[in-house]
Amino acid sequence: LRPVARALIQRAVPYVVEGDGGPSPLSDRRLIRAVNLSLGLRSREATRVAALDLHALLFYVPTNAKLIPRGVKKRVREACKVGESFTRQELANELGLSTLLGWIDSEGPIEALIKLRDGTRRYLRALVERHGKVPDPIVRLTSIHGSKGREADLVVVIPDMTRATYHEYLHGGQEGREAENRVFYVAVTRARQMLVLV
Repeated sequence: LRPVARALIQRAVPYVVEGDGGPSPLSDRRLIRAVNLSLGLRSREATRVAALDLHALLFYVPTNAKLIPRGVKKRVREACKVGESFTRQELANELGLSTLLGWIDSEGPIEALIKLRDGTRRYLRALVERHGKVPDPIVRLTSIHGSKGREADLVVVIPDMTRATYHEYLHGGQEGREAENRVFYVAVTRARQMLVLV
């Protein structure tokens, strides 16, 4: 799934990976919380900030970047336990996050998430530029085995096999071929309206 995931990232398509096999930034709920809060802080739409969202944002900002005063992450973790929330003014004055808020305003909401890899940051930036936010995934990327029991209006099947599976298909006799035929039957019967074989 990794080559397909990389292609979706390059094209800024919102997707998730179900099961193993490929990078999937939109599967990380903490990351989505962090990005949404950063966007809300920059646009001034976030009137009250939940401690849980702030905790997510601070996770992606290293303490040594001098954007977060000492002890703030611990204070926010404690606030999460009681469901506390903060105004922008409280973030600046009580928590001392005015430098971080200024960084978000000047550099951008994605740039504040310094701990992210460059590729992930580029992907999120492209999604936000295209959609104005982090959109819900429109593509679910999974293996054929992972698709059992599911359906979708449009299904795209890439009929790749691992070397071991291909060897079994070629040299496993009738039983080996039938096993893979059943797997591909599962793949093609997931489509409600349209099936695309690559």
